[in-house]
Amino acid sequence: MGFRIIYYRTETSQSGNLIYRVWVKGKFELPKLANIIYNKVSTNFISYKKENMLKQTKD
Repeated sequence: MGFRIIYYRTETSQSGNLIYRVWVKGKFELPKLANIIYNKVSTNFISYKKENMLKQTKD
C-alpha cells in the first residue's frame, strides 16, 4: 500500500451506512491514503476533507 495503518475500525451510521475510520502514521502518508480513497471518485464526497488530506504534500 505504501503507508502504515496504525488503527482502523468500522461503524454503522444511524441511517445504516458503513463508516470506515482509518488512522495512519505521518502527515506525509495522508496524500497516499487520499489518492486511494478518492481515486476515480467524482461525486459523493466532502470536498474540504479531500483538500485537507491532499494539502499535506511535500512542503
